[in-house]
Amino acid sequence: MANRSGMHRNQVSNLERNHSNRDPYIADPQLSTIYRLALALSVPPAWLLPDVDRPVQRRSPEQASNKAVSVVEAELERLLSEQEAER
Repeated sequence: MANRSGMHRNQVSNLERNHSNRDPYIADPQLSTIYRLALALSVPPAWLLPDVDRPVQRRSPEQASNKAVSVVEAELERLLSEQEAER
């Protein structure tokens, strides 16, 4: 898979195990990574996205605790709160 997608084997392994070497230590692939994997597998990118046909949950199961919330999610939460306060 790594060879077909042009990715390093460790990167593919980390995605398979839902692991990252950076805090919060969960896999959070970029959209370009999803497309590379989809191309390598000859499948639509949507097949690699869980629950693509459902509304987005407030937090994914991997981020069930406040400690596990990513910096990006925290910033998005702040921006949405500000936007809501302006209304």
